[in-house]
Amino acid sequence: MKLNMKFCLVLLMVAVMYVAAEPEPEPEPHE
Repeated sequence: MKLNMKFCLVLLMVAVMYVAAEPEPEPEPHE
């Protein structure tokens, strides 16, 4: 299950980068 662990780590890194890129995401307006 080494591949699964690596995949999870990459996903986590992407999530952190995404959050770091947008520290204050604006809430989507409700239609």
